[in-house]
Amino acid sequence: MSSCKYYFYRLRNEVFMGRKHEEIDQNRGKRLKTLIKDKNMTQRAFAEMIGYTPEHISSVINGRKQLTRGVAEVICRKFPDVSKAWLLCTDDYQTVDEAMTAFKGKVGELGDALDNIIIAAAHSFNYLIVSPENGDTNTAFCLQNKEGGVPVPVTPDERVDIYEDIVDYAALLLRKCIRKQKGYPGPILRSVVDFGQRTGKT
Repeated sequence: MSSCKYYFYRLRNEVFMGRKHEEIDQNRGKRLKTLIKDKNMTQRAFAEMIGYTPEHISSVINGRKQLTRGVAEVICRKFPDVSKAWLLCTDDYQTVDEAMTAFKGKVGELGDALDNIIIAAAHSFNYLIVSPENGDTNTAFCLQNKEGGVPVPVTPDERVDIYEDIVDYAALLLRKCIRKQKGYPGPILRSVVDFGQRTGKT
């Protein structure tokens, strides 16, 4: 594709179809290459294992295509020890164990409290937290409906995501309490106040 056509399609997608162009993060391709090497696999064997073509994997590694969140999730389902955040270059912990160790280092003894929050959350929609069967190391825990059915496995990587989301959401709520106590206006009200100050109407 010529450069003119490339920018035409990019403009069309962004302006007329509402699709935002995403710059390719070539570091993701480098990490994918590292992962394939660490697993002692060829690109072709790796591609077949995760259900993509060798050409697609090659394009990601060589920086011609983006390693998307969807592809990263597929990889992590096939290799539960691999951290999705590492593949997507949002942190530097290659394995789930490394990410969990780092996270627990941040929260200290609060890890048990987070587990209790997860248990309470599961109870709120009629589920129980149960251990995986037969010592399955690819599953952190399972969600079991109290009325029966097949347990839903949660991978170690997903557990790390849940922990981090709990902490992030709690921090958001705490900051909201602090703003309320200090009398800070919300974003909409703040915009109105700012506009009034600029126009002399407040």
